[in-house]
Amino acid sequence: MLREGDSWRYSRSFQGSMLIKKELIVTVGKIFANLKCTRVDKESFTLSFHCPPREEEYIRAGTDPYVIEGVDNPSLLETRLLDQDGRVPRSKRPNGNAFKSIRIIRGSEDIGSLFDVRMSAFDKLRSSMA
Repeated sequence: MLREGDSWRYSRSFQGSMLIKKELIVTVGKIFANLKCTRVDKESFTLSFHCPPREEEYIRAGTDPYVIEGVDNPSLLETRLLDQDGRVPRSKRPNGNAFKSIRIIRGSEDIGSLFDVRMSAFDKLRSSMA
């Protein structure tokens, strides 16, 4: 269901103001990133990604992408993206469902959120066992 070359679109809104330094209050709105799945390891079932550096939305020509390897679940990917972005401290991150914050784009088609893709896989598995 997940393939090398797929684009993953992470988007999440963070409400309110967050104290980063004593004198600086930052309001974080939406964090958005387009990632490229560069490797699906069939032995360890982990994924590798290229993502835009820091607060960028896209990997621009002439910039080196940030590489995230060894991803075995969406929450780990979200944590690494937010760590790299740097605007939301770990202690201020609300619990959430990363399966619903990430959408998969294959070619030019949005095939759904990771939640949708997972449900589709479960449905196919269930129907093949019937």
